[in-house]
Amino acid sequence: DIFYYGLKIAERLTYTTADRVISTNESHRKVALTRGRKKAEHVSIIRSAPDLTRFKPTEPNPVYRNNRQYLVGYMGVIGEPEGVDYLLRVIHSLVGEKGRQDIQFMLIGDGPALESLKVLAKDLNITDFVEFAGFQTGQDLLERLSSCDVCVEPSPASEYNENCTMNKILEYMALGKPIVQFDLREGRRSAKDASLYATPNDETEFADCILKLLADPDLRERMGQEGHRRMVESLEWQHQAPKLLATYA
Repeated sequence: DIFYYGLKIAERLTYTTADRVISTNESHRKVALTRGRKKAEHVSIIRSAPDLTRFKPTEPNPVYRNNRQYLVGYMGVIGEPEGVDYLLRVIHSLVGEKGRQDIQFMLIGDGPALESLKVLAKDLNITDFVEFAGFQTGQDLLERLSSCDVCVEPSPASEYNENCTMNKILEYMALGKPIVQFDLREGRRSAKDASLYATPNDETEFADCILKLLADPDLRERMGQEGHRRMVESLEWQHQAPKLLATYA
């Protein structure tokens, strides 16, 4: 419709008038090179990654486990594209179908779908296993994430999600947390061996990946260390800031 074509014109004019383009990942760089028709030397990849001097693990707090053995955490927007409904159905599968009463789930964040997802959790009879922790920042956020055994990214397959680098992935890695996510292009490019990957939108396989990690503390440790190593060596903000300054220079 008219709005779609209006957006295409706006994008084209934006690229045409830009001297330099900042992209957050390879997929967005490809858009700049193809649809945007920019020269490769005029497009820089600068990731929006955490600064490890500030975003670092804290002492875990067992209170978030709700007297259960394991804690699985999600952080991010509570909206439709983020796939939190997929995660709730995964939790229902683990609790209701597989009988796992030993796993607590913590959902950190706020968004337009929060209230409807609380209703879904009630309908699935999993409210006792799910904490909707709301929006968190600073030390409270770090303490909550540091207390998790596994962190998850349930965004389902879509053109949007395939092309996006989710900040939560890099933040999980910064804290040395093993990850479970659907196998999407930019999610795999970010996490590589720091994550297990389920077939896109396959909730059963996603649940099995969570169980695999919870059953293997050595695997969790190795994956967490690999994610943190990648952050330290190439992804964290200390590596991105010089690229940003060079682009403006």
